Amino acid sequence: MTKDIIKELRGLLKNDQEIIAAFSQRKIDRRIWLERVKKNTTRVKQILKQHGIVTKQYGENTYKAMLVLVLHSGDIPLMKQYLEMHRQNDSNVERKDEAMLVDKIKVISGGEQMYGTQYKVKNGSVAFLPIRDEKNVDKRRESLGLPSLEKYKRGIKQSLLCHRQNSTRK
Repeated sequence: MTKDIIKELRGLLKNDQEIIAAFSQRKIDRRIWLERVKKNTTRVKQILKQHGIVTKQYGENTYKAMLVLVLHSGDIPLMKQYLEMHRQNDSNVERKDEAMLVDKIKVISGGEQMYGTQYKVKNGSVAFLPIRDEKNVDKRRESLGLPSLEKYKRGIKQSLLCHRQNSTRK
């Protein structure tokens, strides 16, 4: 993988985050948001086909950029392909990221998530999307190196609080 591809992936992630911010602030409509996501997803598929999975050997930021772009694509076949590649490269990826991939695929497919990584925030409250066998979710989370669901929820709330405080300072 070339430095140009690494730089491009980081740029795609920046674009992804800008799209999300603009859409959530109602600066762009859904159609424009989806067009830009589709464009990013097409490029991510090309990079995966040409270079394979981006592992941590290319740097933490580049690894996370590819992961987030795949997760935000909404493209179930792409997410399944990436999950399989992720599992095959166990030593150069973070196992906890598998939970996000599995849950995102299940939620988009209309199922219940396994690890409790997917949630919605409404009026400052965190609500997890339906979790299969919720009483055992912490065991599954622990198996992939994730904190308990309650600790994760506290972290989300803290992150939201920091984001709100930073937004009001601007």
